Amino acid sequence: MLKKIFLLLIISSWWATVEAQKAQFTRKLNEYTQLGLSPIKRISQYQCDIWQKNDGLPQNTIFSIFQSTNGYLWLGTQEGLARFDGMDYKVFNTTEVNELRSNEILTIYEDTRKNLWLGTQDGGLTRYRAGKFQSYTTDQGLPSNTIYSLVEDHHKNLWVGTSRGLCLYQKGYFRVYTSKDGLSSRSISCMAAGRNQTLWIGTTRGLTAYRNGRFEDYARNKIIFISKAITSLSEDMHGNLWIGTQLGLLRWNEATARYQTFRTEHGLVDDYITKLHHDRHGTLWIGTQSGGLHRITLREQNRPKPQIANFSVKEGLSSNNILDLFEDHEGSLWIGLNRGGLNRLRDGKFTNYTTIEGLTDNVTNCIYESESGGFWIGTMNGGISYLRNGNFYNYTREDGLSNNYVRSILEDKQGNLWVATYGAGVDKIQLDEKQQPRQITNYGLENGLAGDLVRCLYKTRDGTIFIGTKTGLSRWQDDQFINYTRQVGLPDNSVMVLLEDRNGHLWVGTENGGLCCIRKDNTPHQL
Repeated sequence: MLKKIFLLLIISSWWATVEAQKAQFTRKLNEYTQLGLSPIKRISQYQCDIWQKNDGLPQNTIFSIFQSTNGYLWLGTQEGLARFDGMDYKVFNTTEVNELRSNEILTIYEDTRKNLWLGTQDGGLTRYRAGKFQSYTTDQGLPSNTIYSLVEDHHKNLWVGTSRGLCLYQKGYFRVYTSKDGLSSRSISCMAAGRNQTLWIGTTRGLTAYRNGRFEDYARNKIIFISKAITSLSEDMHGNLWIGTQLGLLRWNEATARYQTFRTEHGLVDDYITKLHHDRHGTLWIGTQSGGLHRITLREQNRPKPQIANFSVKEGLSSNNILDLFEDHEGSLWIGLNRGGLNRLRDGKFTNYTTIEGLTDNVTNCIYESESGGFWIGTMNGGISYLRNGNFYNYTREDGLSNNYVRSILEDKQGNLWVATYGAGVDKIQLDEKQQPRQITNYGLENGLAGDLVRCLYKTRDGTIFIGTKTGLSRWQDDQFINYTRQVGLPDNSVMVLLEDRNGHLWVGTENGGLCCIRKDNTPHQL
């Protein structure tokens, strides 16, 4: 009976330790899994959801996306306006709504008064409020019935970008501005409300700023443009204006007059930029015409040569031709695609790390959290990987490791990393301040270790290291090994698992001999 009680106590202690380690590991990951798309994750680690015509969409080309304050997601398609509640679609088109003059909804915007505005192809501007639609066309003062862009300025005025001029909508009237008023072109492709009450206006012939009641043309000797045809604009938290064009991406700071270009030679898959969006973490998302989605995190944006990540059809996107990007209230990124339907990137409850993200092998045998905050992962055929801030640093036999089959990892009191291999004993690795191997020392059977087939490592509270092998148990003490086998009382030489209890006794689980307790006097006692 007493043996059963001891056995239950040791199992309970082991389970509590495992649960505590698991909770600590989860807390570390959750530090970066706040609302929105975590910037430390690789894009392939986000969950990608896809909706297409078979799921209720009117059709698979999504020009525009917007979430209204009441939570509905509004989608502009080639065959009407779709309202999505997360489950079902409600479609509005010219057949059902007389005030909707075109089914091609190019842009959607909700103002501060909760009016939902729709810009259409050849159908003018439509307002939706309290379940009713109202149409505005050239008959009401618009210069064109093709609307490409909508935005509200700092004074809560609605600006309407058309193919033949820019309009300021106030109290039911449109005031029209063209190139005669200082615009770089009358064909308005995009707009963005920036700092200092500046309205940035992208046209087919360059960039224009509107501030203090005046237009300023920046296409003339202010910025060296890689292309005058501007497709998208987005201002970041540092005041940099990101400018998407048909020939690449440009970052420009008006205060310092500095600019930087990004093209295929800098990491873009496609130079034709269709849409830009900065999310709540400061990450820049870039939609392209044929290269899928790109991402530049805030940390990378501050580097001279930022790394640009790509997410395309290969990784699960339903089309590489992106038409719109929108971040919802929960921080998920919605992607409107040409003939690809609607995609959503979101942080799932689980975060996967595989060879796609940089792990050397998908079969992982052990995980150890280092004192520096990173995670060491031992694999079956890929050696060890160090995971920190979403990046993997890998070490294999080519880097000096004795064997790529790793069963257990721990750190000693001096900060050395011990790596148990199945076939080549243990490696003691001295690490530098960057957690990179400085020196690797191997210990095997010829150095006094009980065996080369190592299954587990364990560090007791006083810092003593025990090594469980298939042919006995070893204790590392005073730079040498002290071994325990059947000859000194171990019930079986094949050691599977080790655990220290609250009294300082070491419990040894064996393959064929049951459970054994090594007391503080270092004598084995079999249960």
